[in-house]
Amino acid sequence: MLNRVNKVFIGKNISRTANVTVIPTTTANTIAQGEIVVLDQNKKPLAAGATIADANPIYIAEGLPDTYNIVNTAGTSITGIRKVLYSDPIDGNRIRAFSGRPYSASIEEVWTITMTTNFTPVVGALYKLRIVYGDTFEKPGQVTSTYYYNALTAFTGDLAIAFSALINADVNSRVIATSTGSSAGNQNGTLILTGKVLPFDRTDSNAAIDIYQQVNFKVALFSNNFGTSTCTMTTRPTPGQGIWQRVRDDEKLSMSNQRGPTNYTWFPAIVPAWRTQDGVINSPVGTYNVINIEHEVDFLSSDSQYRRQQPKMTTIYMFTGAEANQTKDVLAVLNPWMASVDNLNTVAISNLI
Repeated sequence: MLNRVNKVFIGKNISRTANVTVIPTTTANTIAQGEIVVLDQNKKPLAAGATIADANPIYIAEGLPDTYNIVNTAGTSITGIRKVLYSDPIDGNRIRAFSGRPYSASIEEVWTITMTTNFTPVVGALYKLRIVYGDTFEKPGQVTSTYYYNALTAFTGDLAIAFSALINADVNSRVIATSTGSSAGNQNGTLILTGKVLPFDRTDSNAAIDIYQQVNFKVALFSNNFGTSTCTMTTRPTPGQGIWQRVRDDEKLSMSNQRGPTNYTWFPAIVPAWRTQDGVINSPVGTYNVINIEHEVDFLSSDSQYRRQQPKMTTIYMFTGAEANQTKDVLAVLNPWMASVDNLNTVAISNLI
C-alpha cells in the first residue's frame, strides 16, 4: 500500500480570470489553461479571507490543456469546456502541515585542487588525478575516471593546465575543468572541477526518459613525487527548488494517480499534454514557487470492512513569471483559511510573493 499519494498542480504564467467559473452550466467554464483556483466544498471559487467556518473541506483546481463539447439535458450545445484537475478534499481538521518555498536555482558541485608554492612537480614524474562519481554505479563498484600526465616542467601552473585539457577532452567526463588563475610558468596552480548539468549529452525536455539528477564526485591527486596540495569540495550541490526539471519529474510520478493509466491499451503510450513549462520548446523557462499541503483523507478497504485515514500531499507549483504571478492570488485565499485551522497553528506564507 502506498504511504502517501501526491497530487501535483502546475500554474502557468497567465493573467487571472475575473469571476472565474470551474463547473460549466449553460455555458462553458471560464477557467484558463494553467490557472489555479481554490474552491469551497461545493467546488465554487473560495473568496479571499474565507475561513474554515465558511468552507470545509476545500479543493485545489487546475485548468487542463484539454477541452470537450457536450449537449446538456435541455438540448443546448456547450463547446470548449475545459477539463479540470481536482485535488482530494482538504479537510481543515486533518491538515498536518502547510508550507511554501520560493524558487531557487540549482547549484552544481565544485572541487578545488590547490597546489601551493611548496608543491614542485618533478620533470618526468607521473601524476595521476582520479575522479570517483557517487551519482552513478557500475558493477562491482562506482564509476571512476583517471587521468595521467608526465610533468614536462617544474611549474604547478603547467600541471593544472595539462589536467584541465585532459579532462575537458574526455567525452565521458561528467565535470568541467578550469585552471583559473594558473598560467604557464606559474608556481601557484589551481584546478577547479565543476559538475556538469545533466543530461549533458542530449536534449533535456519534458519527454526526457531520465529523471533530473546532479553529478556527485570526489577527487584525489597522486604521485610518487608529491608536495603540498589540497583537494577540497568548495561548493556543495543543491538541487534547487521549483526548477522545471523537478516539476516535470513530479508531474510524471503523479500522472497515473491523477489522470489514470495511459499505457494499458495503446502502444507506444499516449500521454496527456505536458503542463510543465520546460526549457526546450517553451519560453520563458519555467521557474516555480512551491506550496505543499500535507493532509489526510478517508480510506475505505476494497471489501468495505474498515476505514482509515490515508496521508496525502497536495503540491502546487506556481510560475514566478513577472507577467502574472498567480502566487499572491492563491495565497490570498489559502493563508486566511489555513490560519483558521485550529490544529495547525500556522503562519501565513509571505516569502513567495
